[in-house]
Amino acid sequence: MSENGNVLRTMAQTIQLATGELRQRIINYVKEAYARGEAPSLGRIRRELGVSTRRLYQLFPKGLEQIYVEAGVPAERARERLALTERALKARETLETRGNELTAQIFERLEKGQSLTKIVVELKADPDVVREAYEKWRGLKEIDVNQPKVLRELKNFEEMLDALWDFMEWVERSVDRRLRDDHNGCRYMNAEGYCTLWHWYKSIQGWSMKADTIEEDGKPKTVYHLNVKKHKFICTSCPSYKPRGAT
Repeated sequence: MSENGNVLRTMAQTIQLATGELRQRIINYVKEAYARGEAPSLGRIRRELGVSTRRLYQLFPKGLEQIYVEAGVPAERARERLALTERALKARETLETRGNELTAQIFERLEKGQSLTKIVVELKADPDVVREAYEKWRGLKEIDVNQPKVLRELKNFEEMLDALWDFMEWVERSVDRRLRDDHNGCRYMNAEGYCTLWHWYKSIQGWSMKADTIEEDGKPKTVYHLNVKKHKFICTSCPSYKPRGAT
């Protein structure tokens, strides 16, 4: 077997071993709990052992019933635990539904301008619950107020971008005109696209430049000319532009 094959086999064995150990930990935990007269729920197993619900169902596809069976918990006790879990879930759903209904009633009264005190008295609701619903309602109202403003600002921003693109298009056309090879092109740009009028004393990294030698103070000096065809926007506001066709 190749080296890669050995590595993959070792990894598979390690994963299999870890999975088996985790399954056994869960089973042992339920066994110990049952010995103390307890029948832990899936939520408790998940919290106590730090296992996600998804992982639990990967290890035990049938859920809590399978865990109880493998842990040796009597079927009758397992059914009681499952029934209790189901009742707890239904009770939580009922509470959530009631909570949503109460929140809707509070919102309706807030829209009518009722005070928090009056809402608490008339609905016989917990003041903390009413206060929490009020904070949610106020947050939604702020969104309602600010949404048109945000939309207007976005529209203004889009209009500014459109204007900027129009301006950049005009600038690019103007620059392209200066760099043409006909009579409109700048007379200081040679056939290779280098500006022969302006120069730099140092080469700039990332720029397309060409070395040249000029006489300065009676001494030869190396200077660098920029290829303006490759860096055309530097010509945008050049005051020395003169078309070749100008007299």
